[in-house]
Amino acid sequence: MDCLFILAVQERATGELQQAKKQLESFRVEYEMLQADDRAIDKGFRKEFAELSNVMADVLLKHFRKRPK
Repeated sequence: MDCLFILAVQERATGELQQAKKQLESFRVEYEMLQADDRAIDKGFRKEFAELSNVMADVLLKHFRKRPK
């Protein structure tokens, strides 16, 4: 009887581990997509403020990069 209990626990743990791995992969893909979006916004930031001086654009970019994400 103890052997059946151990097997049941092991099967449950294996199932939960597989589910956690799938969820981790899903989070990883979502995180990478968000990073790509953030990089695209970062690249386009200077273009949005092209009429400003370089010093002012640098200050704005510095504050933009420190923003809470």
